[in-house]
Amino acid sequence: MPAKKDQTTPLLPKESKKKNKKKGQKVEEIIIQEKEEELEMENPLPEDIYSLIYTSEYHSWAFFYGLLVFGVQITIILMILNDLVDLSDSNNPLQVAPGVTLEVTIAQAISTVLAVVTQTNLLTALSRASEGYDPDISLAVNPSCTWRKFTLTVRLQFLVGILYLADSFILNMQSASVLELMMNFAALAFISDIQDLAFWLAHHGFLSETIQNETYRVEKYEIPVQHVKRKVAKKRMLFGIICTILLSLYSVVVHQQRSGKFLCKKIFVQFGDAYRPELPYFSGEYVQGSHLVNGRVVYVDPKGRSKARFAYCNKEHAWTFSGGLYPANIDPDAGVLEFKETSDPCEYWVKSTETRTYDITETTSWMIFKFVTKETLPLESFTLNCNDCDSHGSTSCSGHGACVNNQCVCNPGRSGHSCEYWKHCSNLELDERTLPFPYSNAGVFRPSNSYELLLEKDAASDNSTRPVLVYNKPVYVAEVPSQPDILNIILFTGRRWCIVLNVELTDTDLQSKENLPQYLTTNFHGWFSLFHIYFFSEPIDVGGPSDFSSNPSDLIWYRSRQWLKNGDKVFYQVDDNHPTKTVLLCSDCQSLTNDCFNGGECRKDKHKTAIINSSTTRGECICPLGTSGFLCERDFSCYEPGVKCFNGGKCNKQTGDCSCPSTHTGRLCQYGTACTIDPTKDAQSCITGVA
Repeated sequence: MPAKKDQTTPLLPKESKKKNKKKGQKVEEIIIQEKEEELEMENPLPEDIYSLIYTSEYHSWAFFYGLLVFGVQITIILMILNDLVDLSDSNNPLQVAPGVTLEVTIAQAISTVLAVVTQTNLLTALSRASEGYDPDISLAVNPSCTWRKFTLTVRLQFLVGILYLADSFILNMQSASVLELMMNFAALAFISDIQDLAFWLAHHGFLSETIQNETYRVEKYEIPVQHVKRKVAKKRMLFGIICTILLSLYSVVVHQQRSGKFLCKKIFVQFGDAYRPELPYFSGEYVQGSHLVNGRVVYVDPKGRSKARFAYCNKEHAWTFSGGLYPANIDPDAGVLEFKETSDPCEYWVKSTETRTYDITETTSWMIFKFVTKETLPLESFTLNCNDCDSHGSTSCSGHGACVNNQCVCNPGRSGHSCEYWKHCSNLELDERTLPFPYSNAGVFRPSNSYELLLEKDAASDNSTRPVLVYNKPVYVAEVPSQPDILNIILFTGRRWCIVLNVELTDTDLQSKENLPQYLTTNFHGWFSLFHIYFFSEPIDVGGPSDFSSNPSDLIWYRSRQWLKNGDKVFYQVDDNHPTKTVLLCSDCQSLTNDCFNGGECRKDKHKTAIINSSTTRGECICPLGTSGFLCERDFSCYEPGVKCFNGGKCNKQTGDCSCPSTHTGRLCQYGTACTIDPTKDAQSCITGVA
């Protein structure tokens, strides 16, 4: 075919053809060989701002212009990097997306490789560094192309290139969708183009003629290169190494995403009891499980008392909660007759609204599923928070403790998951401004009006004790007079405090006061344990106005009523129609947090506990005359039985105060006006004399 031969022959230079054409060699091989020989003859500098810095003289406008463009470029890159990284978050300083879909994972891998391909600065810097500097050739072509200029431009390009790749990689791993990823990639591409745009403006005379002339020198500058095949191989090798490093980092991050590394290790949950009074029994802390379900982490009961867990249901496209049980037999009239064990997250009790998030703490509204009617209703008073103490930065442990192994170690005098409360109150007493507890609905039980903190021996120390905690709040007990084996118990059940009796904990033999701490600490669970609740407190919602202390002081109490019976288990709910007029208060006075009323003086004293042979130091109020109560909270009126005015005072029946003569003062005219008052003394005594 002569025509085809005429078309291909002119592509081969004559001298190269004579030199390289061998018998049997293909035309395509000859063309590739000729192109390689052309590369051996010349290698022009890239037309960018760094070549302009290299070829221009020191102190020239072109040199300073190049440095200015570099400064702008590196400043933008560093500002983006500073915005992307949060060093205060030790668990996830790069703010990597907690979890992404398979499509996003694939797009991240592609984008990682594309970032290397499109980032010419790093490849150019590494390539020039590998080629080295030839002073004989460079200085002969342009005396300004010194060794210092060479190293300066290589370092500047390397710095911009490596920081650009860092920005690109972090943005890739932060992207939660393909669209977000592509938009981030496009935005960063503009930063890489700044150097080319700046050179183009200078080359076309938009700045000055002097700088424009310098760009012509870059355009015409040529560097003879030898051993092109070896140097091309180096470039390929460098490209492969950079891609391998980034993809290795990418693989590590993806593995951490899949394993839940960037998610909360612990969550704290509190359920409301509007529709299901037993739900708050599952309130508390949940930790990450050891395996994934539907590609997402699960959160389980850390103590293993129940099979309750939070997991993701693909069918519902929602996070769900299950107590580990699901109705197996439902009667429309009688309700749930039988439960079965389940691990299916789609057999749920509570679920979130539809979401694709991998982070359960990003969910908003949750709904409760009614087993009998098959309807879902908004879940009221529901709280779900990350409970990792190192996720709050400077506010870790509320500023009153140290985060050790993701657990708050509170300072002396503080308590709670996040050290949010003052120390546990040692004693609860009836507020004398209110009435004692009434009898229960059945009329067979009347709670005590005085309780003390239940303590147990601290296994870590032979000589110390610690409070018994249920649902992370202390337990208070009181002995029944003439029946020392029967204890009134006040304990927290997830949202409300309740009053029970130890002898009605019928699912265990550990009913005695000696074994009670062990049982409550290791075995008790509101759902599975059998017990009779006689009284409920008002709700304690996390972060709400009543969530101010770790004890049940200053709360309103209600009678209980039976809600549901399932086999031997009876569930109780609060009877809102029957509030009591009883309020308990912490009798352990503290000058800062629980001071005495009506001018009483708080003094520390040793107190021996009745339930466990241990001594504790607590504050006791020394009350002035005319007041009573453990905190001097009750202020007597002069018209009450047994109360009188001293020193000729007259009782004012409207105010309850005494009208005193000019020689005396005080609520009951008990002090002389010329003496210094000592409220600890007798009503008619005085330190410095009597008026």
